[in-house]
Amino acid sequence: DGFGFLQTDAAEDDFQGILYSRDGKVYELPAERTRLPNFSGEGSWNFTITDDKKIYLMARTTKNTDAEFVMRTGDGGRTWDTVKVTRPVYSVLRDGSFLSWNHGNDQLLVVYRSRDEGKTWKRLGSGLGPFPQWPQSGPITQLRDGTLVWPIGYKKPGVNHATYAFRSTDGGQTWSEGYPICPTGEPSIIELASGSLLAVVRNNLLPPQ
Repeated sequence: DGFGFLQTDAAEDDFQGILYSRDGKVYELPAERTRLPNFSGEGSWNFTITDDKKIYLMARTTKNTDAEFVMRTGDGGRTWDTVKVTRPVYSVLRDGSFLSWNHGNDQLLVVYRSRDEGKTWKRLGSGLGPFPQWPQSGPITQLRDGTLVWPIGYKKPGVNHATYAFRSTDGGQTWSEGYPICPTGEPSIIELASGSLLAVVRNNLLPPQ
């Protein structure tokens, strides 16, 4: 099974399928289509399927833009509910843990983990950084072997804005040095069936400072 997004104005309301392009031509792929309730379109747009077969989507809803929610389905995406959390959730691990982070005055990115669907949080490690300027951190991806990979875009003095990948093999307590991936930021990483990693970033190169 697969999941994807289709904007409502891109197809008729009763269209049950996915539009895709290959070699300049548009094709249709049959698919069951479900409209997400009160979905605002803001967020990372990353699906996570947990070990108990629930699917989580880190995105806000339009019910209350002052509150943070995580969207959740237990029936393969046909119906959805929202989980209210006390911190913004940027990633969900396979065991159902929620991850959040913030950028403090010490210029460190600090990660927090919740094992009760966002009610309470525990800080993980001493933080990642410091970063010279506000970083653009993408969702943390959990690989099949349990390794966490965190893509972060930021500027270095005299260097173009670029995205770097950080790895953690102890659940987010400590992180490796950043490995450069590509220019620009607003990154996201997924693990393919082959085990290779695919990174997607925003295509707007900023000049060095």
